[in-house]
Amino acid sequence: GDAFPRRAVARCLGQGFLREEIAVVDPKLILVLGSGAARAFARAFGLEAWARSTVTASLTDFDPEVALQHVQIGGETRVAARLTHPSGMTRTSFQKLVASNAPLRSALREILGSTDRHIHDQ
Repeated sequence: GDAFPRRAVARCLGQGFLREEIAVVDPKLILVLGSGAARAFARAFGLEAWARSTVTASLTDFDPEVALQHVQIGGETRVAARLTHPSGMTRTSFQKLVASNAPLRSALREILGSTDRHIHDQ
């Protein structure tokens, strides 16, 4: 079903698995999709204001002030982006939506670097 797997997420976060994986993979950007995931992520990484917030940035009306949060993981500062979950969308639809959203593209370019070949204008 579509239910958020609270217990599985709690185990993953509580045992430090996600923190260790993030440190190993070393991403510049972490996409946190959906409000349940955002609250769990925020609690696990000490982002109290994010944990209390019910606002999740829309893919169609992206606001970096709402969506982006800097977090220390594995001795590095990383950016977490809190977005609505694109459930029901095809990968192509999701890519087109991101590509047509100038504020989101701009934020991604800034985080990932302007030369990233995966972020381009359509």
